[in-house]
Amino acid sequence: DDDIRVHVPGADADLLRTWRFDLATFLALQERVRSGRLSTASSRVRGRLEAPRAGDIEPLPARDSTAARDLRELGLNAIARGSVGIVIVAGDAATATLPVVDGESLLELKIGDARRAANEAGGAVPVFVMTSFATHAFIDRHLAARGVLRGGDVTLFGQSVSLRLTESGEIFGASRGAPLPAESYTTCGHGDFFRALVETGAYARLRALGVETLLLSSVSNLGASLDPLVVGAFLRARDERGVSMLAETIERASVAPIHATDPSDPGDPGGAGAGVGVVVRVDGRLRAVDVSRVSDDVDPRTVENVAIGTFAFDVAKLANPVALDVHLVPHEIGPRRAWQADHSLCEATAVLPFADEVIALPLAGR
Repeated sequence: DDDIRVHVPGADADLLRTWRFDLATFLALQERVRSGRLSTASSRVRGRLEAPRAGDIEPLPARDSTAARDLRELGLNAIARGSVGIVIVAGDAATATLPVVDGESLLELKIGDARRAANEAGGAVPVFVMTSFATHAFIDRHLAARGVLRGGDVTLFGQSVSLRLTESGEIFGASRGAPLPAESYTTCGHGDFFRALVETGAYARLRALGVETLLLSSVSNLGASLDPLVVGAFLRARDERGVSMLAETIERASVAPIHATDPSDPGDPGGAGAGVGVVVRVDGRLRAVDVSRVSDDVDPRTVENVAIGTFAFDVAKLANPVALDVHLVPHEIGPRRAWQADHSLCEATAVLPFADEVIALPLAGR
């Protein structure tokens, strides 16, 4: 706490401590910004992005085919054994709790999707919801009020907290030692999932429950939280080719904004073109990056038709330390621009300890 008060005057030390603020990492980032060695332009990607090549994306078999039924059965068997778990990233409370279908929120739909698959398989699936310091209490209350937590299969854990910076590297909102305002605090991006899993004990619990395959999906992603076909495809790729990570990808219906500008207009495609992610190559190997991270020299026509739905990971491999690329993301707060460090989930997968192994990217028809 003393170190925090010295280096971050006016900070809420209790909040930073509770949500695992990494002072050393923050100070190193701040020094790089102050010295001009890190900017939004220089930190987005390492190396030039190229369009996916023929064969990069491997289609899943048609869902009514014998091959798909075999993969689906493989996935259902794994679920029945209790070896499959999911993490739903729900850092944005407004999005996660928005009623969308029959009064159910996106988060309820995701959890319900997992429970239906578990019931079909005759097994149980532990569901972990990753929140943020700003959304944890709200999402906890939402799920409790909706009765979602009664099953005992849902666990909440939180990503860590950081601080926004100005373009000159000063702490955003700092004012001569006065308490920092709420907008000074921020999360570290979805990629903080890897660190948060370990530091909160969620990873240890997953291992204790016997989970071997972990699916990860943002609450607003187009992919299903738990699709037995995707589970089976991952297990087949793992057993036959040593694959340790798989990303389900989905064809976009359009490249429209994620929210309709006029919901009453049937001609406005709205969410049909959700900006979730794209699959690209960097330095000769497959890499997935958030669409907002695509640099200006990339032809958007080469990446506009694919979005990440759900990741699948070999849980044992996640025991290894995962280095995260840090990006600076501009964030408009009123009339001022703040920069915040972002560990992008998709970028993080490119530097996993097993990133040099084959990464399968099946295209799942929806």
